[in-house]
Amino acid sequence: MTIINVTIAGGSGDLGGKLVQAFLADDSYQVNVLSRVNSDSKGLDQLRKQGVSVITVDYNQFDELVKALQGTDILICTLHYAIVDELQPVLFRAAKAAGVRRVVPSDFSSENEAFQRLVCPDPAATERNIIEAQLEYTRYFCGAFYCYLTTSHVGVNLENRSVTVVGKGDKPFSLAHQEDLARFVAASLKDPRSRNARLGFESCTITFNELIAAIEKHSGIKLNVTRLPSDPSLDFSGEDIMREDVINNLFSYAADLEIAGPHKITNGICPSVHLTTLDTYLADFFSKKA
Repeated sequence: MTIINVTIAGGSGDLGGKLVQAFLADDSYQVNVLSRVNSDSKGLDQLRKQGVSVITVDYNQFDELVKALQGTDILICTLHYAIVDELQPVLFRAAKAAGVRRVVPSDFSSENEAFQRLVCPDPAATERNIIEAQLEYTRYFCGAFYCYLTTSHVGVNLENRSVTVVGKGDKPFSLAHQEDLARFVAASLKDPRSRNARLGFESCTITFNELIAAIEKHSGIKLNVTRLPSDPSLDFSGEDIMREDVINNLFSYAADLEIAGPHKITNGICPSVHLTTLDTYLADFFSKKA
């Protein structure tokens, strides 16, 4: 069996940590994590105990990055959105110099470019960086993570027992559980169809009305629902985004405009990947809060 050597930039973070565990659970992979100087040693020590090779690097030292990436087959970036524009191009150039075969960029969100501009001023930069580095790629897109569903990120405020819905709340949108996504990434990277591909993943599809009902069911809380009218002319990439009602309800507007997830769902290339139902997640979440 051929072992695939993967290196994860951001492997001690939230999604990065889930990816590390998914790769460790698959005998097809050797797992490495790039660690920035002065990173949390406790979490990294735990990764070392699990057999992960933790490589400390200074991202400002190109030669260090090249050396750290030598022997890597696939570089996976799970960088925080605030540093992606700065660090990802450098990582791609270092990957090319080190002989890395493929890169997985820090996407893991909606595939809609206007929606992406909320956190990245130049969404097209990733594709340019890949082309310039002349590397293979696999890009992963998904909807909101389950862990955000009970937060203001999607307009739900459990503390105030309120939720804001744009439109009728009957348009379906994709959601993803981070552990499910991590397993899908580990499984799909072994599939030749993932080469130079854009893959869309979801754990489930739901409407806002169904989401509210599910949260009320598992939390025992009756939510006060505020409904805002649909705005088909809303421009996510223009000045409209600065409107107070939009800023406070970004995901609700994106869901109503049907731009909150991937263009196409490709779960089918890895049908054996276990998907966590929203009911299962919410039951576990609220049982731990009780």
